[in-house]
Amino acid sequence: MGRSRAKKSKTLLGTSVVGEASPSPKSGPFIPPEIISMILDELLNEFTDVRDERPQLCILARTSRLFQVEAERRLYERVLFNVGDPQAQKIAAVIQSRAAGYVRYLGIEKYGVARRRGRTSDRAVSALPFARMTRLRSLYVASERDSKSKSLIEVDPELFLLLDRHLPPNILRQFANNLPIPPSYLRFLKRQASLEDLCCTFNSEKAEGSDFPFGPSTHQKLVELQALDLDDNILTIMQRTRIRKLRIFADFTIPKDWASYATHLVRLDVLDCALGPVQLSEVVRCCPQLQILEFTAAPHWILVKDIGVFEVLQSLPKLRACAIRVSVFVGFLERVMKGLFKCESLEAVMIVIGQAGFELVRTGQRSGNFDMDWDARDNPRFDRATWTQLQDARIDELSDWPILVSSSLSSL
Repeated sequence: MGRSRAKKSKTLLGTSVVGEASPSPKSGPFIPPEIISMILDELLNEFTDVRDERPQLCILARTSRLFQVEAERRLYERVLFNVGDPQAQKIAAVIQSRAAGYVRYLGIEKYGVARRRGRTSDRAVSALPFARMTRLRSLYVASERDSKSKSLIEVDPELFLLLDRHLPPNILRQFANNLPIPPSYLRFLKRQASLEDLCCTFNSEKAEGSDFPFGPSTHQKLVELQALDLDDNILTIMQRTRIRKLRIFADFTIPKDWASYATHLVRLDVLDCALGPVQLSEVVRCCPQLQILEFTAAPHWILVKDIGVFEVLQSLPKLRACAIRVSVFVGFLERVMKGLFKCESLEAVMIVIGQAGFELVRTGQRSGNFDMDWDARDNPRFDRATWTQLQDARIDELSDWPILVSSSLSSL
């Protein structure tokens, strides 16, 4: 009996000691979310590159209950989901459990043909909880390799069907897709009247009347359009909406009835496309509202002696900024200096050769002396997106419609 009592005492004593060694955690003082956000701002101020902030945010999210929510909010504000990658499974798990409401910018890469058998669904787009991404503003979809040609692959419709079923209405502002899809895949955008910026690549299939979700009554905010070329589907979108900013990446072949599509354009970016005197004259004739124009000067401009670029551009009364890519700099610059005074509204000219830029900015004086009226600036590495955004902001300050962020989706 004595032995039994001894064993019982030890058991009770052990229970008592364990209880004393692990007291219930006490909650600390309440700190407002605004203060926590300010503390994180101070911690991250030392990093000049946003990519260097992410490891620090990961450490805070894993080690501090106080900073976990704010750190995760910042971590999952921008999400890159590579379909099929092992990391995609971990990202999907966190988004499903608690981070869906944080996502504002979502990039889906390595998407394309139908999913192979055996690939776990946790690494596929079906693992993403689109229904709970209520703060999603920007979405882009890209193939495994960036292509500027319309390939013949048949794109898996799964993602676009999921978006049509589950994406909350009126939240997207930007959508970009570089996969060759049929117009019917964009049906999910019918409920996204908030859309402002669309970048899309279509396959050779021409849209039927009901395939396109866009219209002047449903998409009044859609003002920016980007595409590889002016195919029939892109022209249909322009016909049904009031596109004000257009960017063409590869082939800018002007259609016969271009004036009926381009009346509202205030910015035309065809910096990757060569325009000769005939094409530029047609652009000027059909786009009387242009305020920003970017294009490549075709080589035969050098051979034309009786008319220069700015003799053509002077017919645009509202033109304020112009970027011109050239192959020969010296001779072209001399002609630019002579012709600038013909465009009275012009405030900035960027001459691009290779990766460098040479910018002329109006000083505000109107003396007729080039050196007094224009300020010259060298730009060793011309950043197209940044320059365009600055010109947009300058012009938008003088207009009533809101500033839109340039679609540099590659930064997502």
